[in-house]
Amino acid sequence: MRETLDASVGGLPDSKAWALTATDRRVLGWLGVNLLVFGHVVAFETPLWLTYAYNGLLYVIGIGVALRSPGIRDIFVLGSVAGVLEVGVDAFLVSTGSLVYPDSLPMLLGSPLYMPIAWALVVTYFGYFGRRLDEIAGPVAATLGPAVTLDATDCVIVSDTHVAVAGVDELVVASFDGRTVVVPRDDAQRVREIVSELDDY
Repeated sequence: MRETLDASVGGLPDSKAWALTATDRRVLGWLGVNLLVFGHVVAFETPLWLTYAYNGLLYVIGIGVALRSPGIRDIFVLGSVAGVLEVGVDAFLVSTGSLVYPDSLPMLLGSPLYMPIAWALVVTYFGYFGRRLDEIAGPVAATLGPAVTLDATDCVIVSDTHVAVAGVDELVVASFDGRTVVVPRDDAQRVREIVSELDDY
């Protein structure tokens, strides 16, 4: 999928990067079928067996998409593994009484039978769209509060006042109550330590 990306001018992705790839079209078609199925299940009183059949159909479509598109194959496998692991988590939560499912659902070790497939689908959709956004826009700065970033990548900026960063990579910037902390992203856990030191001043 990287073949659709070209060098960009002014920090904006080239318009070719936004072009839909064959995998994009397959995933969007798959998601479209999922939305139609969801609409049918919600709008009409569908029997439980049909809901499970729909889930199986969506998973089979996912297998087909993954076999034809190497760009999503690893994410689909990860989603499928997450679905299987979720059964164990559900079994634990049901055994502790923290999670209760209706008795009418077909179960697999305390988890509804549809749950592994649902997890596989959700993880695959979000994983693929996240990967594509990263390929299109590249790593960007995540901000919470009034902040301006220019050519800042892989930064996290949290502030209650105006903060500007330019030409930096992999930083955490936290600015509250007139105090500002800047640390490398790999040392983000040290922010609390620094804030506690600042409290003494």
